[in-house]
Amino acid sequence: MIGLIAGVYADRWRRKPLLVVSSLGRALCLAAIPLLWLLDALSSWVLALLLVGYGSFAVFGFAATQSILPTLVERRDLVKANSRLDQSDTAAQTLGPVVGGGLVAGLGAPLAIAVDAVSTSSTPSSTRAQGRRTAQGDRGAATTRRAGARWDRLDVPPRDPRPVRHLHPHLVPG
Repeated sequence: MIGLIAGVYADRWRRKPLLVVSSLGRALCLAAIPLLWLLDALSSWVLALLLVGYGSFAVFGFAATQSILPTLVERRDLVKANSRLDQSDTAAQTLGPVVGGGLVAGLGAPLAIAVDAVSTSSTPSSTRAQGRRTAQGDRGAATTRRAGARWDRLDVPPRDPRPVRHLHPHLVPG
């Protein structure tokens, strides 16, 4: 459900600050885990809340990453850029568990999470692209969320199919 909200606001807010805030939010959630563990204040409920926070920041970051790419590359290079983005994501998903397992085995889980927090906090410094706010015409955020929810359920397509025509040309009339 948060993905619908994140997608709507990622299109309305400046993307660079959204990427920075989402990266720092994820880093803070991760950094809190070993800190609270050291203070003997880490409980299951606190861990669950930190993970929900981390996941929420991650969804907003992913939405901003997907929506900033067209502003960074020429339209003719968009397919190639999306392919490269997917390749790097696949490499991270393949190597991440191996490296993470090695860190957990060598340093222990709390320090491995601290290393992850440090690496996540370095992301904003590598974010060089300046996102820009894009207008969505006269459609409000609530209208866009409702249209996205209907589209996700496949009840009816969104009222304005132009944004998704390139994704599902066989599903969108006209």
